[in-house]
Amino acid sequence: MQIAELKFGDVGRGVSRYRPVALTVAAIVVMGLTLPGPRRVAGNFFDSSPSFASSAPGVLSSAVPEASASPELAAAAAAIDAEPSSFSTSFSSPSAASLSSSSAPSSFGSDATVTRPEATSEGTDATPSFDSSSPPATSSPSTPSVQPLRVTTSAWASAQAGTPLATSGVPAGSLPVGRRPGFSQDKVAFVRLSGTAKSLTLLPHEDAAGQRSADAAAIQVCRITTAGWQKAEGVALAAAPKYDCGVSVLGERAKDGSWTFDLSVFPEPSDERGFALLPVGAALDYQVAFRLA
Repeated sequence: MQIAELKFGDVGRGVSRYRPVALTVAAIVVMGLTLPGPRRVAGNFFDSSPSFASSAPGVLSSAVPEASASPELAAAAAAIDAEPSSFSTSFSSPSAASLSSSSAPSSFGSDATVTRPEATSEGTDATPSFDSSSPPATSSPSTPSVQPLRVTTSAWASAQAGTPLATSGVPAGSLPVGRRPGFSQDKVAFVRLSGTAKSLTLLPHEDAAGQRSADAAAIQVCRITTAGWQKAEGVALAAAPKYDCGVSVLGERAKDGSWTFDLSVFPEPSDERGFALLPVGAALDYQVAFRLA
């Protein structure tokens, strides 16, 4: 009989240790049977039963309305209030792990990451881009290089043709222009040109014998009117190509002895008729011999 009492006492003490848990489960079951069920509002459930979030003593007894509390529920609440220490021990505040899991933001929370699609050129939110770069360069037609004027065909005539004086002082292969006393046009030169430039530059011949008082010379350029003339040396003036000085230019002599003739007043300097180089000016005796190559 004594052994039986000891065993039942041990059982009773073991049961009394879990009494708070059993009373709490019983209270939840009774409240679930007596209280109204949840209601749905706009797709979410809102529980109309009182909250059990707090673990402070007396919450369960004060949260249950007196009118709807059954005797079983009242007895369970009184038992829980009578032992606050075991209730608080069994139902302590949530652990850090549960808080971290319960406080994790939902997909619709304020901390949720929202991925916005990039704006396209057709979207209304697209930010206009302003290209500050320069517009693409357009290729302009290349300008052909200017080709200098050069002598392709030459001839010269002399007022003393047929005599030794016609070729006296004239280097071989040169182009002479000059005067002698009594001959205002002792020697006249003729040239046909090629090239696209508008000015002609002639260099003095290397043989100094061909230059006679060259610094006093003056040379005028006129358009030839005779077409198809040929190369010749020392021909008579009567047999020389004809020319027109209605439009003419004067050459300019440089210090190095070269002469430059601005032919821009003529429509086409490379016209196959060419130009005549005539001695003019106040000086009565001079000669300039130009180099042909």
